Amino acid sequence: MRIDKVNEIYTGAAGRKSVYDLKIPDTWNNEILLFMHGYKGYKDWGAWSLMGSAFTAKKFGYCAFNFSHNGGTVDNPIDFPDLDAFAQNRYSYELHDAHTMVNLLHDMYPSAKIHVIGHSRGGGIASLVAAQTSTVSSLTTLASVDDFASRFIQGEALDKWKNQGVYTVKNSRTQQDMPHYYSFYTDYFNHEKDLNILENLKQFEKPALHIHGTQDEAVQLACSRSLALATKGEFVSIEGAGHTFQSKHPWTENVIPKAMQEMVQHMLNFYK
Repeated sequence: MRIDKVNEIYTGAAGRKSVYDLKIPDTWNNEILLFMHGYKGYKDWGAWSLMGSAFTAKKFGYCAFNFSHNGGTVDNPIDFPDLDAFAQNRYSYELHDAHTMVNLLHDMYPSAKIHVIGHSRGGGIASLVAAQTSTVSSLTTLASVDDFASRFIQGEALDKWKNQGVYTVKNSRTQQDMPHYYSFYTDYFNHEKDLNILENLKQFEKPALHIHGTQDEAVQLACSRSLALATKGEFVSIEGAGHTFQSKHPWTENVIPKAMQEMVQHMLNFYK
């Protein structure tokens, strides 16, 4: 029953179309891992696809998708050809997309277990959808944030953002000035009940695994410890690993980096 779909189209938040990959191996264990990328990310970034192959080799189905407003398009899902869509993005859109993909997989395979995985900001979204959706069987976060509100700019920078309506962040790899509309900020507080990660996890009772590198340069290790406390889940630190577990983009090797191999093994042990 092998399935190997690449860049299939789904309709996400605000009616915007985006893409997903779905791979089901010949011998399938009736479980699907659903991966959610982070900020300035996408499903094909770095070694994420090789990570997916490591799971399908162990009989898991694997699905990864681009958030609808991540800056990619259906025709070009890599990098950020649509900066206006990126500027319109907001946490409620990403949560909507996550629910859409969980529902899509559940409709396709009603008897399958769905395990959500999220990296960085995607770990926060994965945490929310796992808490809010009965059809999700478990949660795994990778170098995840534990709170969205505290990550907004503050003080004079926030005032400037409000007055100008937009602020930009330089992408050091693509050299793009990536814009954020002020609606990104107000949307969080308009939907705070649904978007407050730790509040949503207060009644969480599913299996959970939280993995973080000890040399993470972007998100503090304490965030994953906080998530593990909230979910009563397992916390694993990977010595010497950075925010992307030694992966980078483009990733030209045909094997995943050592830190990511260690991460995958912890995940496989967790899913047993």
